[in-house]
Amino acid sequence: MERLTPDDIRQLDLLKLFFKIAAILFAVGICCGLPHTLIGLGFVTSPESMSPNDPGAQLFGGIFAVAGIFVMAAMAAFSWGCWQVLGKLEQGTGFTFITVTSALLCLNMPFGAALGVYSLVTINRPNIRDWLEGKPAAPPAADSNPVASEQGTDDRTQ
Repeated sequence: MERLTPDDIRQLDLLKLFFKIAAILFAVGICCGLPHTLIGLGFVTSPESMSPNDPGAQLFGGIFAVAGIFVMAAMAAFSWGCWQVLGKLEQGTGFTFITVTSALLCLNMPFGAALGVYSLVTINRPNIRDWLEGKPAAPPAADSNPVASEQGTDDRTQ
């Protein structure tokens, strides 16, 4: 990390913290789909006495259960993605993976969008992008006119 400036390191530390918080929140969000799934399965398997000859209740229950399973799967996928990004940031690899995950996080309003935009802006900083892509450090900028610097004068001033 010798080519990263102190500001780059601070931004990466903040990004790691935010991804850790997001991963935990998404993991807790998995529980949001559980009641929907259980209620939906309750309607699907309801005894005939609760809804005699009513296929609408079973259809509703099936849709409700599928929606709950979808919510749980989406939250699990977002949580897994955030944990993976956290690991990639620790290793200093995976620019493309981090970019795709950050773009997908923008779909989850409002916190995912804020994290997604912040991470896209942060990882596209030149030093951080080069570091994540594994590019060698850029050489120090050379003087544009080495002859003039040796003589102590600049041709443009004459």
